[in-house]
Amino acid sequence: MSQEQILVAIVSGVTATVVMAGYLICHRILVNRRVAALAALSMEDPTLESALPLPPARDWSERVDRRFADLVHNSGLDASVEQVIGLILLCCVGSGAGFYLWRGELWLGLFGFILGLALSFGYLLFRAGRRRWQMHQQMPDALYLLSRSLRAGMGLEHSFHLVSQESPQPLGDELRRVSEQVKLGLAVPAALQSASERVGLLDFSVFSAILSIHRHTGGQLPLLLDRLAAGIRDRVQYQGQFRAATAMGRVSAIALGAAVPCIFLWYILFQPETVQMFVQTPGGIAMLGVAGILEIVGVLWLYRILKTDM
Repeated sequence: MSQEQILVAIVSGVTATVVMAGYLICHRILVNRRVAALAALSMEDPTLESALPLPPARDWSERVDRRFADLVHNSGLDASVEQVIGLILLCCVGSGAGFYLWRGELWLGLFGFILGLALSFGYLLFRAGRRRWQMHQQMPDALYLLSRSLRAGMGLEHSFHLVSQESPQPLGDELRRVSEQVKLGLAVPAALQSASERVGLLDFSVFSAILSIHRHTGGQLPLLLDRLAAGIRDRVQYQGQFRAATAMGRVSAIALGAAVPCIFLWYILFQPETVQMFVQTPGGIAMLGVAGILEIVGVLWLYRILKTDM
């Protein structure tokens, strides 16, 4: 690798880092100023303008944008969508530049870029899954509190507002957002339906369906909420026992699934000539493709074996 290439790579990496860091800092300053301005106007929620449900997506690009926005929201990160995109690009550029500077090969820099992208999305998915699990554990207490409030004579809207204020994080965030929608005039079932689509939790959707049915047909809503809370609590306990009983199996599955990718990554980093023998011939490329497909099938099979449908 020549000195000119090293200099170009260093300058490119430093420039991308400075530009991305400057963008994130400026965006954060603007957000803080906007929050301070809204606080000066005595508004309770700085995101009140986004409380109403969004209209249906017009095309596939808008659907992708909303899915990514929901992923960022469900991850629980204290950052906007633009900031998360900037951080992901920063990780990708940094990883790609590091791999390129190490070996001086363009394909290795591209591999580092893809690796940084995969790790970033994997981290978001991990945080989103953990947040959903926490919400699932907190739902029984929130439903019992809502049922007791209704039995005490409070209305549905006031009871829901009380539950949203008393629920812990992260369930409290979703319930408070629903409460803000109700303050704007939206019905509780409609607000819960919008939240269930955003959260992606089955029991939350069942809760929304129960309130929607009760709105049209009536019935003993506190009794239905008690039964739903008891069912959710039983499923949470069963899932905890199941996770404890299959802990060793999940560790073994993770080890088996990660063994081949880690070995392949080790060959790419420390013995790239071995990988180049496969890449330079059509037969080697076909073998790598078949091996990758079989690896994906094996990982999905292990995931299906250790997964329980609740």
